[in-house]
Amino acid sequence: MKKSSILFICLVLLTVSGFSLAQQDQKSALHSIGEGSLFKGYWGLEMAGGKTSGQARSSQYELKLENDIPDRDYAFVLNKAGSSSAKINSGFGYLEPNHHTKASAFGVQNKKTAYVYINGILYFLTGVTDPTNITSIEIDELYVLMNSANGSNDLSGKNALKEMKTRDHVATIQTYLSEMKAIQEAATANFTDKEKDEIAIIAQAKIDKKAGIQAKNAAYWNSPEGQRVLAKSRQPEITLVNNTSDMLLLCYGQGVSSELKPGESKTFSCSGGKVYRGTRRSGNSSQFDPTDNVLLMRDGSNCGAVVNASNVIR
Repeated sequence: MKKSSILFICLVLLTVSGFSLAQQDQKSALHSIGEGSLFKGYWGLEMAGGKTSGQARSSQYELKLENDIPDRDYAFVLNKAGSSSAKINSGFGYLEPNHHTKASAFGVQNKKTAYVYINGILYFLTGVTDPTNITSIEIDELYVLMNSANGSNDLSGKNALKEMKTRDHVATIQTYLSEMKAIQEAATANFTDKEKDEIAIIAQAKIDKKAGIQAKNAAYWNSPEGQRVLAKSRQPEITLVNNTSDMLLLCYGQGVSSELKPGESKTFSCSGGKVYRGTRRSGNSSQFDPTDNVLLMRDGSNCGAVVNASNVIR
């Protein structure tokens, strides 16, 4: 067999297996697939015998790219497709790249978690004490690329789903991080003056933001609006009592859900949105979806009330 034919076969095998000869940093990889790319989430992962399985989430998630963030430079968001409801929110917890120009992961400040995207699969890692030096790979959840907005060469759709089931995920992540570490070290050693200035500006923005938040908080709580909010927070709470013989599922706030056993009660602030009766999501024992049955209005008109579930369930 000719050498050229052997080389072609090797390149095909590399492409099919989901690996690339040139590792991409996180920003380049996400920008390559493009804003608007759709992902499918999987949780409850089981990896055994070279196979991976997991529970599919009912929704797909849309990629949004964020650039020129003063104190972090860049990040990303995954929203429930067709809405602004965030599954991964870059602002809450401060999603931040672990290198200025060649990030291999996005760390979540103070959460010991991180995200890593590698050719068609976005990984959510836990037990991450240092995003710049991830030594233990614990995959809690992953997101499979279903459609690339830019039509990139990354795995997507059925090919990405097949890769999700057969890829050695831990080994893939370890290899990627190891190869990116060398790339990062070379990049750091060759930072331009412009890049060094950018890093210094970001560092100062972190300091200014912390000081600014503290100053703004004090000014806000002393303002008429802040005093009004404080007064509202001191209003008596509403109590919901489950006086039925069945478990009551609740949905409220930004995707919050909880269970209320027979005879139990739960208190809520009397302002802050509606509390809905929930229904258990198909194939998911811990996630609920709201029904149209409103149990509590929480519009500030019934502060201090005690509401029996039997009177509001329908």
